[in-house]
Formats: sequence, structure tokens, C-alpha cells
Amino acid sequence: MNPDDQLTKFRDDIPEMTEAAFHQGKARLQARTGKTPKLWLVAAAVVVVTIGAAALNNRTTTPAAHALYLYLYMDEQQYGTPVPGAQGDLITSTIGGDNVGYWRMWIPSDRTQTWRLSRDVRTGTPDGPLPADPPLPHLVSGLSKWEGTFEAPNGDFFPMKGNWLEPTEAFVNALPRTPTELNEKITNEVLGPPSAVIDAVEAVLAHPAPKDLRTALYAALKTRPEVKETTAKTRDGRPATSYAITDNPADPKNATTHELLADPETGDLIGTRITGFTTQETVIHWTEVNALGATS
Repeated sequence: MNPDDQLTKFRDDIPEMTEAAFHQGKARLQARTGKTPKLWLVAAAVVVVTIGAAALNNRTTTPAAHALYLYLYMDEQQYGTPVPGAQGDLITSTIGGDNVGYWRMWIPSDRTQTWRLSRDVRTGTPDGPLPADPPLPHLVSGLSKWEGTFEAPNGDFFPMKGNWLEPTEAFVNALPRTPTELNEKITNEVLGPPSAVIDAVEAVLAHPAPKDLRTALYAALKTRPEVKETTAKTRDGRPATSYAITDNPADPKNATTHELLADPETGDLIGTRITGFTTQETVIHWTEVNALGATS
């Protein structure tokens, strides 16, 4: 019996192991050692790859995945997003067009390991520190909180309040998992115009929220009468489920719609859109990668 047949027979006892994970584990070991891996080593690698991929899909920590340090890479392109000015005002556009920025984050399957954030609120324009900016002990390179690369365990790049608009890992993990309880919490804690509900849920989903929380949040939105659910597409043309709230709907001249766009299959947040006086959009991609800083 050849080695591949032996491995196939061995993995019959692990039903969740996929064909892709089996060959991926074997290939990784062979690439690292330069030799054909033995049966037990490939089996171990396959189990780690399988569990690691599941951990990333569910946005949870799985100890067995730590050995390969798998990362979830989130690439968010931002269009027309206002950025803070030196006097506390908002700069909404640059000469020649709307702001274009990005937020790129690498989240390890073991959340206690090092996360990386690379961001720039306005590409092509230097954005230095503002008077009210906090100290940045986790800045690795760059100019400021608004343009730089940061590394920190648990994703604690900057001081965060741990609320709906500045969610921390602890805040996300403590959120209830039933639509009724989530709606009660949203109603009691999210202040502002009706669209603030969409902004709050977006902020949570723009981080690696667990699958059960994503499902519960969408179910909660569906029960709110002010939320309109439709089919849509992202700026880059991907199919999406849209959850939207319009402020001042009876006054078209002053109406503004805040919209989050979810992948219909996975529930991942894949875009956002604000339409009204101006248009602001984000396009978000989530990718599983094998190294900090890798993009594919």
C-alpha cells in the first residue's frame, strides 16, 4: 500500500477532515522538511489545518490551531469616509476627489498572539498626529493613529471604550446570542438617530465576530421595523444581503440611509454604504492566510 492510501485509511476515523486539508497538511510538512512526511506527522498536520480553518470560519480561538499560527486577514477599502481634522472637524474630501483609505488587519487564531493593523485614512496625503490623539505604544511604523502599522496582542492597538462603536474582544464575547436579548441591549445602549443601530452592528461585525453572534445580530435586525432587508451588491459587484435604516425618510432632501452588506452564505460583513448628502462606501474581504502580513 502506498503512503497516500495509508493516510487515506488513517483519516477515515476523522470525518470532518477534508481532502483539501489532508493534502495541505502533507504539502506543508514536505515543504518545511524537504522530505516525504511520515504517516503520523501528516495526520497531525492535517488535524491542525482542519481545526485551524474551522476556527477562522467561526472566529474563535482553537488551541490546536496555534501550532501553525493561522491568520484571518481583513482588507477594508474605504471610499469617501470623513477623517478627523486638526480642529476636531471632519475632512470629507481631498483635492480632486473623495477620500480613499484602507484598514487591513491580521487576526491570529490564538487571539492572545500578535495582531497587526495597517491603516491609512487618506492615501496620498500624510496624516500626522492630532492634538487629542493618545500615546501609541503599539505603533511599529508610520506617522500617527491615522496612518501607520500597529502590532499588539488581543488587537489592543489603541485605547478602546469597549462599547458598540469601539468594541473590544471582551465586549464582543459578552454580547448575548439571542435576537431578543441583543435588541434589548441595542435599544438601551445605542444612542442617536435610528441609523445608529446599523453603525453599531457594523462596528461589531467589522471585527472577527463569532458565527453564532453574526447570525443572532442579523436575526435581531430583521425584527426591527425600521430596518429594511433587501438583496444588493457591493461596490465591487459581489451579491449581498442589505440591512438598511433611513433617517428622515419623510424628507427626501435630508434623508440619509446607512446600510450594511452581508455575505448571503457566510454572514461576513463585506461592505457598508451611506447615501444622502454624500456617498461613503467600504469594500471588505476576509481571507485565511498562513503568516502575519500575508495577503493570500
